[in-house]
Amino acid sequence: MPGYGRGQGRFRRGWIESFVLLIIAEEPAHGYEIANKLSDFGVILSGIGQMGNLYRTLAKLEDMGLLLLIGTQLILGHQRKYTRLQKME
Repeated sequence: MPGYGRGQGRFRRGWIESFVLLIIAEEPAHGYEIANKLSDFGVILSGIGQMGNLYRTLAKLEDMGLLLLIGTQLILGHQRKYTRLQKME
């Protein structure tokens, strides 16, 4: 599925939060899992800078109280942070 708008397939922070929340609503995930699922929406994250944008978006959503860090796991020498949607009361 091709990307939308002029920057087809490029990472756009203006709408990415909605896609991230949709992905995490299905099940808790870490950054690379989210990036892989974003490709289903036509958003291709290539390169370290693009992944950095994703991690900043995750941190922003966590600061806003929308995501909750539920744990970390060491996979092949890399620490993976798993997040889920924050339950709203």
